[in-house]
Amino acid sequence: MALHLNPAILREVFLYLVPPKPFAPYDIPFDLFVCTLVCRAWHHDARPLLDGIINYANFHSLFYHNSTEKNRIAQLLAESKRNGLDYHKMVVRMIIDATYVNESEFEREANALDAILKLNPPNLIELLVYVDFLAGSPATTLNPLLIQCLQSLSPSIKRIHLQVQGDATSQANHKHLVDLISVIAPQLLAIKLSRFTLDSDIVAALRCCTELREIDLDHVNDDHRLPNVPPWPKLLVFKYAQSGRAAITRTVVGLAKSCRHLNSFTFETDSVAVLPAIKDTALAALLQDLPELRRLRLARVGYVNRAFLAEILLPRGAALEHIDLEGCSSLSLAAIEPHHWPALKSLQLVGCHMVGARFVRAVVDACPAVEVLVLPDHLMSESKSEMGLGAFQRERKVNTWSRVEGLHVLGVDDKDPSGKEVVEMSVRGGESLRGSGSFRKVWKRVRRALSKTE
Repeated sequence: MALHLNPAILREVFLYLVPPKPFAPYDIPFDLFVCTLVCRAWHHDARPLLDGIINYANFHSLFYHNSTEKNRIAQLLAESKRNGLDYHKMVVRMIIDATYVNESEFEREANALDAILKLNPPNLIELLVYVDFLAGSPATTLNPLLIQCLQSLSPSIKRIHLQVQGDATSQANHKHLVDLISVIAPQLLAIKLSRFTLDSDIVAALRCCTELREIDLDHVNDDHRLPNVPPWPKLLVFKYAQSGRAAITRTVVGLAKSCRHLNSFTFETDSVAVLPAIKDTALAALLQDLPELRRLRLARVGYVNRAFLAEILLPRGAALEHIDLEGCSSLSLAAIEPHHWPALKSLQLVGCHMVGARFVRAVVDACPAVEVLVLPDHLMSESKSEMGLGAFQRERKVNTWSRVEGLHVLGVDDKDPSGKEVVEMSVRGGESLRGSGSFRKVWKRVRRALSKTE
């Protein structure tokens, strides 16, 4: 009967179910959606209306905050698959949140997630698990759910993020998470562990992840259990945000020996006053022995100062393309030569309070490939010409400078092929120097050059 209803009548019915404007960007009009899934013909007639309301990116990441919404999403995806539609194929990531929920609420969420997983979403590649053991997370419920579902889904999961709060040291609490890593270890490409305790079982599971391309350890308590020789020969990205005073210097040295394709390294502390868990000598070995390392981030690391710059980062960083020294407040100017950072494309200096205009000019003069500079706030009022940024343009309201093609100010030292001194001023990209202090300085240089050529 539904197949023979007049489309105009159907549309009037659907219009009664359209939610009032403005539509919340993360909302799904469940009542309207359910009616459109009665059959494929109804969905075909309603699709133009749905396209004007639904942000289909909402299906990419299933993050809804209560079990009722999760169950309705599960029903929608199941009905769409039954009708030969492809909404279940839009799912890219799923979140299993066992934080601040009681056991009965978690069981309802688990049932919804189980129903979605049984649809075998072919593009599901990322799984996020949030667990709070202080809230009494039902580990006995979570463990069998994860293992049962992932046994059928394991070929698709490539990335996982485990975030654990509370007492995570108990072996009983860790068992379901260890099993989860072990099940998907053979094809796992990226893993992030947040607020996590690495016991011997977790480390053993990580050793099985031999295909890893990225590992992110965010405030983990490793208790010196990280392997001295990391078993990840294909690793490309290593991130470590320090928790406490645990030392991983030997692990970093091991990266240089066993992870020869590493191209990005991040080390962060909460404050420059914290004793760094990674020694500067380990970073020197990393820069020296990894030919493919292109990206380096050292955030709030106390020993990143003028000596570190002169003795380690400049002489050993010739291959680096992106350097981020956020919050390294002891950093100051050292002699920068063109052979030091010839490949540098971006440099971030947010929170580097001792960096001045001379430092910025030295980088611009010595690094012809640099395209983006993110400078500390205290340089917001500094003269553009004093910093040597004539070929750069600043973004509004932030101290980020980007090189603009064709924006260049030639000084009296520039010459044409005949050997004569040439003065040329080209301003593009909508920026005007007229009326500013930098314009007056440039005009003085122009007048001096013109007087020499007469």
